[in-house]
Amino acid sequence: MSARKSSLGAVAALAMIATVVMVPAAGADELPVGGADGTITSPEQADPELTVEYWTPQRMRAAQPPESPSTPFRTRIRTRSAAPTAKMPADYTEQETVLTQPKAPLGKAAYSKSDDTKVTAVGAVNGKVFYRDPALDHDSRCSAAAVNTPKKTVVLTAGHCVISARSKKWVKNWVFVPGYKDGQAPHGKFAAKKMRTTPEWTKYNFSVDGVVGDVAMVETAPNSKGKKVVDEVGGHGLIAGGPLNFHALMVGYPSDIKEGEQVSFFEGDGKSYDWGERRFSTIAGSKFGVGASGGPWLAHYSKAAEVGYVRGLSSFGPQDDSFMGSPYFNTQLKDLYAATESKATK
Repeated sequence: MSARKSSLGAVAALAMIATVVMVPAAGADELPVGGADGTITSPEQADPELTVEYWTPQRMRAAQPPESPSTPFRTRIRTRSAAPTAKMPADYTEQETVLTQPKAPLGKAAYSKSDDTKVTAVGAVNGKVFYRDPALDHDSRCSAAAVNTPKKTVVLTAGHCVISARSKKWVKNWVFVPGYKDGQAPHGKFAAKKMRTTPEWTKYNFSVDGVVGDVAMVETAPNSKGKKVVDEVGGHGLIAGGPLNFHALMVGYPSDIKEGEQVSFFEGDGKSYDWGERRFSTIAGSKFGVGASGGPWLAHYSKAAEVGYVRGLSSFGPQDDSFMGSPYFNTQLKDLYAATESKATK
């Protein structure tokens, strides 16, 4: 194991890949409070310009994934039928529901169904998240992607990239940098205005009951040119439901590949995976580890348009990075999407 990983606090059998986020704002240090819409929503974040100014190239390069909390449990990947105690997600369905369509960035072909050719590059719709964790008091980072919604401002990432697993508070100075590479922000920086995640992640964090809700949506302010994130770089679509086993393109900034300073991607097939009495999707072979948290798992990806449909995200995995796991997207994703669009800040 690398020195970087050993400093993250080893997880007994499964090291949870953590990259937490908090934003500077009135009420940012308050404990999260849930609403009737099935989501946990942050106070509106103040001073996006100051947040953007904070993230210099030097600070972005120096940001590190935070410690991973120790979680004593045993797990295994199942390639056959699950144990009798393992439960399918309560909202499991084989039927995919499209919540929103992908939008290709300017200069790329309009989205059409995926082809079978090998992916050799990914677009700036994917990027890196930076923030300050109030519990660890240092600069941290995650992976994320813009998603195409009517407001054109939404970024999708992991729940542990908006609420600290240690303090259970909102993170600070949260900013999305699409197309990040070696300290550079070629499309500008998009500071958080509001963050939303699930009650499950907020209450249970890195446990089997928390990871089922390890997903978040963040409304962002325009970049310095006044452009919304989807207008600048395009946006992936969103799919809720569908089988646990699906072919996906994983995208992220894992620390042990290119030191996390350039985007990485991997195509793989999801397998059903049992953790205690819960069942998730996993993809093996990517060697994605810390830093990849929050990066999208894209189904029906279009190489020409450089966008696809988000059907999962990098949430947890073992110390040897032999696989990455994702929560199941259905009801929670629908609730986040509905709340984000109905209450999106102007």
